[in-house]
Amino acid sequence: MLVTVLLSAGYALHGGGYYIVLAGLLGVMLSSFRKLAGDIRAILLSAVHGRIEASRLAAELDMAMGTLEHGLCMLDEAGVVCVVNEPAVRVFARLGAPKLMGQPFAATLTEMGANGHLPRMAVDRLLGLITERQSGKVLLSLPQGLYYEVTVSVRLERCVLLLEDISTRVSSEERIHFMARHDALTGLPNRTYFGELAAENIASRQSSMDGGAVALMIIDVDDFKHVNDTFGHIMGDHLLRQVAQRLRATVPVDTILARLGAMNLSSIVAPLPMRLRPIAMPGRCSRPLRARSSSMA
Repeated sequence: MLVTVLLSAGYALHGGGYYIVLAGLLGVMLSSFRKLAGDIRAILLSAVHGRIEASRLAAELDMAMGTLEHGLCMLDEAGVVCVVNEPAVRVFARLGAPKLMGQPFAATLTEMGANGHLPRMAVDRLLGLITERQSGKVLLSLPQGLYYEVTVSVRLERCVLLLEDISTRVSSEERIHFMARHDALTGLPNRTYFGELAAENIASRQSSMDGGAVALMIIDVDDFKHVNDTFGHIMGDHLLRQVAQRLRATVPVDTILARLGAMNLSSIVAPLPMRLRPIAMPGRCSRPLRARSSSMA
């Protein structure tokens, strides 16, 4: 740079139009070089900073994927798995697909459905979301009673699948649903659920027109209050459980048995076998009911 400045000054002092023009051109070139050098330096600095930022983001992404409890799987524009974390690998390994990275996800899902590892309806629903590039959720029912909710997100022609284990939540919901429709003491359907089951049974029989007799029985435990007063409520509860167990063992398998009240049980037998008459059924439960060494008849 110093040489160029001195050379331009020498040309200008030498005199003559040619040298003066040459000196001006050298000055412009010098200015252009300085600007070019500044731009190159800025570009290099930006590239270095960008590389540092990319490395930082990559490290944070690796940390996030390593600590993420849910399974994560990313598909590229062609539907090939390009990113997958360890929880997702474990989930699909249970389904017979230990290798996901670099594999076409649609083909993997289709094979799982064909092998019976996943319900066909869930596979079709998930494939539809991925193929049409739509966001949505799909519930997967896995062996061993496991349930996973798959959330599909789409952005810039890429799909991200998030697999969340909701087995505990499903189990709790099923338990709450069971408790709301069954008697806690005997495990039999309660009054409300019995009405629903009876209505469904009658409607089904009317539509099928299969005929046959149907028996509706209301079973009352005589002197139940005396049992509670004499032996206590714990023995009374034990008595009701014995009655429910005997009735289950006595009536046909397809009988609807329920507890309607404190000491009332009900059952619907349909169709009614010819060898089993409603009047004879109580006789099959006539053995004395016992609690410890005491008979509660």
